[in-house]
Amino acid sequence: MRRCILGPSLSRYILGFVVAAFACSALVPVAQAGAAKHAGKTAEGAAAPSRLTTIFTYANFSSVAGLTLNGNSAQVGSVLQVGPPVGSSIGAAWYNEEVSVAQGFTTLFTMQIIPDSGSYTTADGMGFVIQGDGLDTLGTLTGQPGYNGIKNSFAVEFDTFQNYQLADPNNNHVALQSCGAGVNSMNHSGPCCIGLQPTLPVTMADGNPHEVVVSYTPGSSGTGAFSVSIDRHLVITRLVDLSTLLDLSGGYAWVGFTAGSGAAFESADINNWTFASVLP
Repeated sequence: MRRCILGPSLSRYILGFVVAAFACSALVPVAQAGAAKHAGKTAEGAAAPSRLTTIFTYANFSSVAGLTLNGNSAQVGSVLQVGPPVGSSIGAAWYNEEVSVAQGFTTLFTMQIIPDSGSYTTADGMGFVIQGDGLDTLGTLTGQPGYNGIKNSFAVEFDTFQNYQLADPNNNHVALQSCGAGVNSMNHSGPCCIGLQPTLPVTMADGNPHEVVVSYTPGSSGTGAFSVSIDRHLVITRLVDLSTLLDLSGGYAWVGFTAGSGAAFESADINNWTFASVLP
């Protein structure tokens, strides 16, 4: 693992995903990342961060030093298997040190969700989660992407199973979910839904690796653009203020991944991971 200042080319690549935000009820059309022509500015006209420091990089997971694995998450070869291909599982993997998030960050990782021949369908997906609850945190329910019940958290949900009772639009959607400092919920019809994107340019659970970029750029008043891309396609952006939404000490939080399964299952893997943030 190493720490450095991102070069201009990588910074431009990252900032290409930061565009205007929309309300939760308004679905964001899928767009090519190249369409973000005004990448140098964020929502509300705030200047994009110019100094991202790489906090850690895992080129692969032949070593999981620096990570805490809870529940059913495990190292499998050179892969971080957040969710194993078994029923009724729940897992979480956290970076051991709190990192700066409220000042702005970008994280890049390769996600690979692999169907299993022993399951009648794919389920249930996974999440990238920011949380202030602690390293021993684990979701409370199986049969979901693993973050349900985590207090003081913000989850990017990559959902591969349609739960009708939770207002899932289909079995291939991305959502942003947070109940602030309270207990998080995966219910998209409730107040924890910040954003929902049911139309994706890829099928997440197709067994192929997919590059994901998650970025947050606070504005001059704190509120800024939180965006997610998959394979260089911007899929969702919303206005949030992590410094007030969550109860964080100095703007720092633990970051990591969650996954879960119920009667159906899949393998939910992370192949590599880099996290960079703006240090206060």
